Amino acid sequence: MSRGNATVDRHGNCTCDCDKQYFGKHCQFVSPCYTYECENGAKCDDVWSQDNTTVTAICNCPTEAIQFIPSVTFQGDRCEQISIPDTVDVQLIPCDENNPHKNRAFIKHLISLIRAQNNDRIFLNKYWLENYHERVDSTHKSAYDKDKWCSNMGECTIDRVTVPTTGHAFLLPSCRCKAYNEGSYCEYYRENGCEPTLTEAKQGKSEPSICPDRKKGTCVMLRGQPFCDCKRYYVGETCETYNPCADNPCIKSECIVIGDETEEGRAGEQQQAYQCLCNMEDGVEKSQRCVYEATGNCTDPNPCFHGKCLTCEHEMEQMGVINLCSPEERKRGFRCICESGFLPPRCKQVVDACYRNLCENEAVCVPRDAHDYDCDCINGTEGILCENIFDPCAAFGESICQFGVCQNSLLWTRGFECLCHYGYRGINCQIELTLDEKIIDVFSRYYYLLLPLYSIALVLCVILCLVLRMKRVKPTSRHKKDSSAESGSAFRNGTNEKMEGRSDTSHANQNSSE
Repeated sequence: MSRGNATVDRHGNCTCDCDKQYFGKHCQFVSPCYTYECENGAKCDDVWSQDNTTVTAICNCPTEAIQFIPSVTFQGDRCEQISIPDTVDVQLIPCDENNPHKNRAFIKHLISLIRAQNNDRIFLNKYWLENYHERVDSTHKSAYDKDKWCSNMGECTIDRVTVPTTGHAFLLPSCRCKAYNEGSYCEYYRENGCEPTLTEAKQGKSEPSICPDRKKGTCVMLRGQPFCDCKRYYVGETCETYNPCADNPCIKSECIVIGDETEEGRAGEQQQAYQCLCNMEDGVEKSQRCVYEATGNCTDPNPCFHGKCLTCEHEMEQMGVINLCSPEERKRGFRCICESGFLPPRCKQVVDACYRNLCENEAVCVPRDAHDYDCDCINGTEGILCENIFDPCAAFGESICQFGVCQNSLLWTRGFECLCHYGYRGINCQIELTLDEKIIDVFSRYYYLLLPLYSIALVLCVILCLVLRMKRVKPTSRHKKDSSAESGSAFRNGTNEKMEGRSDTSHANQNSSE
């Protein structure tokens, strides 16, 4: 069973890179921290006893100061207890009933403190934008914008949260949902477990994945858990398999499902057929179509070592009985119906213990002996059959979140959510945004920063236009003044010339009279 990966350096030294559930020089020890959950960002360490006989999981509570409340401490075996001094301003405490405006006022006050430090890179972080900005923005009206922070009777709890990419820790409000409700604020209401989960609803599914097809089964609640109650002829955890033998049509004889033959069902669907395998001594009804064993080529000695022998006769189809034999088996003259644990064609070869194993969650079956096996769990899973998932991101999320970061979250039924990188969207961050969508996305994220910049740019453009206009107006005014001066001078010169002309005329008249 693999417990890690071995690497060899250039000097030939071998070191073991252990999987999460193991530790030690050779990954020989099972880590108690593998199944132990610490809270509020605490780190789990495997600690040996003084006599080096046992290993215990110990949670080391975080010591990094909480922003604006450095006196907060964490205690408890799992660091689940948060100790807040009475001297702390009530405005800095989320989920506080003494705060009349509760969490919206708390977030707004926190944002004002962050901005007062000119540290907008924290507030503009994607984490704040996606989780809190829309909740406190008075201009944004969401479907769950109610007086209470948590919808549908969700319980507000205080969590220590380290904001990604910044490393700053804050005390922030979180919602613990009732029963089957989901969402960051318990806004997605489910009456019971037979309704689609939040993940399924976002994927457009109208039925829960535990019972996806109403034609095959009906989802019912059994002891508080959803269960798929299969309809006739359907079997499986989700009633996904049609089995004509499920209704025991052969009564006293053995029913064999014919994989390559189909019959038309009630809705016109092609469904698997069956055939009854009867013994000559069985008291079967005359109306029952049987294929008899231990006849023809199946007479003693039995050619099937660990199974029943079925004769392959060409006349069977003419008798209205479906032939169970393949062309190769028809040439041989018989077919072997093997007991569990043996392989055809003669039921002689023994299958290993992993044949039809029950390992879950993509675990690898490792045979222990002829009748027993172990399940080698992938990271993030545990249990005898690897049936428990304790770290969904390590198990599946990291590969599912194609262009994003996986974050474990109890708010999602699948146990994790995908925080998409810029330029991608979708429940699994699988959809790339178009250029137009990217522009809209940037504007929607940073509109409170971009709008002032656009306004300033617009004002500068208006001022520049006015300045240029004034510069064009001044030369025109000077031109008009010069033109007026020239016209005035010309007028005066003309008047003088006329006066001089009149004077010369009068002088001429005088001389003529004399």
